[in-house]
Amino acid sequence: IVDELEAHLHPLAQKWLAKKMFEMAKDGLQIILTTHSPYFIDLNYIKGINLIRKESDSTFNISNNAKTLCDHCIETGSHPTKTTESTIVPFYANNSTAHILSGFFANKIILVEGATEELALPVYFERLGYDPTEFGVEVIGVGGKGNLAKWWRLFTLYKIPTFICFDNDL
Repeated sequence: IVDELEAHLHPLAQKWLAKKMFEMAKDGLQIILTTHSPYFIDLNYIKGINLIRKESDSTFNISNNAKTLCDHCIETGSHPTKTTESTIVPFYANNSTAHILSGFFANKIILVEGATEELALPVYFERLGYDPTEFGVEVIGVGGKGNLAKWWRLFTLYKIPTFICFDNDL
């Protein structure tokens, strides 16, 4: 059991340590950790990911598995014959990045198409007198309009308020 093992480590060291921890877990070692680093989240282990959230005076735990992810994806518009319990976790795990997974630490998420919108949207907010980072709002570029729904499904499964912002270009 390790509490916030990323403390005092620069991002590259966090990435290296996370890799070593996941290798040990594959060898059968059970590891329980708390973290504020996306490097220690591997969606292949979705069954072991517990998101602890606090709202007002209540603290609650959200945990999921391949079935709840699959069911949520289908309920929210994913193709029912292409979305299966056996393929859903590898699909998300293979497409996730540390930056996308940083959404797990946000109070709210705004998903945008790409890097341009990810850089511009906070500037627009600040010009309006709103600092998104002050309120835990993470703006995440997902690599294209076609990926917006995928990541919206994952974050809403974990009850993180998630919004989509996109334009009408092709």
